[in-house]
Amino acid sequence: MFAEKIELILEHLWAETANFTAVESMYDEPALFGVTDGKAVSTYFEHKFTFHLMERYRFGAGNSANGIDLLSLNVDIKVTSIRQPQSSCPDKSALQKIYGLGYHLIVFVYEKTDDPDARTGRLNMLHTIFVDKHRTADFQMTRGLRQIIENDGNADDIVAFIQDKNLPVDEIEARNIVEAVLHEPPLQGYLTISNALQWRARLSHRRAPWTAWNGCADDGRRKEQNVLQFGDFQTSLDLARDVCAVLTRRGISPGAIVEPTCGQGAFLQAAAEHFTAARHMLGVEINAAHVMDARLRLKNAARVEQDDFFSVDWDALLASDPGP
Repeated sequence: MFAEKIELILEHLWAETANFTAVESMYDEPALFGVTDGKAVSTYFEHKFTFHLMERYRFGAGNSANGIDLLSLNVDIKVTSIRQPQSSCPDKSALQKIYGLGYHLIVFVYEKTDDPDARTGRLNMLHTIFVDKHRTADFQMTRGLRQIIENDGNADDIVAFIQDKNLPVDEIEARNIVEAVLHEPPLQGYLTISNALQWRARLSHRRAPWTAWNGCADDGRRKEQNVLQFGDFQTSLDLARDVCAVLTRRGISPGAIVEPTCGQGAFLQAAAEHFTAARHMLGVEINAAHVMDARLRLKNAARVEQDDFFSVDWDALLASDPGP
């Protein structure tokens, strides 16, 4: 009746990121108490987040050989403390300083606190940053090259700039870079990449927008940005089932069920399992990715519409036939 898992896409990842960080920020973990090693904290969080995704979606995970955590989405996960807001990974070539790493980044920034009485640690997730793969080049390098192009600079200007920045390339590589830049000027990057070809993701208000999608964001992507910025808590399926079980024990057996903000459809799924006498089920949700999830999860058990809760004419809707 329900699809157990669906294929993970970027829209799902953005939504799940908001859900997971909202819950994680309220969770007290005994294993984190007294831990000061940033690598240990990062490993804990990455494994927990990846497992959260694996419970819900199908996707190709990465490994140490390819160095990318979510291989099928071409996304690498980085976790860093607000006290030292940076994360590093080696570049493969100097060209990546100009045209990017070749994969997307999702960066989690946390503030860790310990409760000495309860002997637990908590990660307050302060920022979640998604950087499109085309925006993972060096900030200063791309800004300088773009300014040269905008000012009608020539090949000699680009060579002089590359030499001034001490980019580790020989003369042939430099000429190849010049031809590439003249033919295809780079997009503005948002990382800091050293000449040792180690990139550092640094938070800076001067480098907004940090959530860099890929050029101009359309309305749909701006909504996803808002989801990541403000959070979006989803009711878990286990909790929804517990609620429906309580209602069933109290003798409640509705003929129709309407969920005004149905999210990914957990409550509707639980309701379909418990209230088998219900002839009609309807869910309304503003988030397009959640609507997709809910429809795949529920199939024909309920109708799910994308709409704004505040703009729905509920009297007219409830008076109509809400059948799937």
